[in-house]
Amino acid sequence: MKDYLDIGKIIGAHGIRGEIKLFPYTDDLRRFSSLKSSFFSRKENITSPEKGPIEVEYARVHNDVVIVKFIGVDDRTDAEKLKGVFVSVSRKDAIALNPDEYYIADMIGLEVKDNNLGTLGKVYDVYETGSNFIIEVIRKGKPNLLVPFLKSCNVVLSMDEGFMTLDLPEGLFELYEPKEKT
Repeated sequence: MKDYLDIGKIIGAHGIRGEIKLFPYTDDLRRFSSLKSSFFSRKENITSPEKGPIEVEYARVHNDVVIVKFIGVDDRTDAEKLKGVFVSVSRKDAIALNPDEYYIADMIGLEVKDNNLGTLGKVYDVYETGSNFIIEVIRKGKPNLLVPFLKSCNVVLSMDEGFMTLDLPEGLFELYEPKEKT
């Protein structure tokens, strides 16, 4: 498991006092009101940060972004230099999850097994669509599968063993398989 978890990406400056606009990667925006420090990296899903810890002066939710003021980022020019930077927290400072919740970063790389078809590939990414999550499964020499993370798919994560099992919705697998020429 990674020691640092991405919580968002800086998408621009806000105002002239060094505030930044952060696109959040968490579904609980309240977490930012208690954010005390974070780490910066130009790459996503880091194993060690490039800079930090950076102290947070304050943070507030504004529409669908979070406005954050970091100590030492004092004007718009400083804030604009941070555009594209990923913001992460150490795992020990991350918000605790319920037993049936997982950090997306921990799901990346898990082997994916269908209960009927066997091994499908590995988790490449997980996307939030609003109504549910989508698991992108990378397969060798074949198109990636996009699988809905739904109760009806009977998804079971075995984090310690490094895999997940599921039941693909009927017809989904066939959509991604190359058609045989007749």
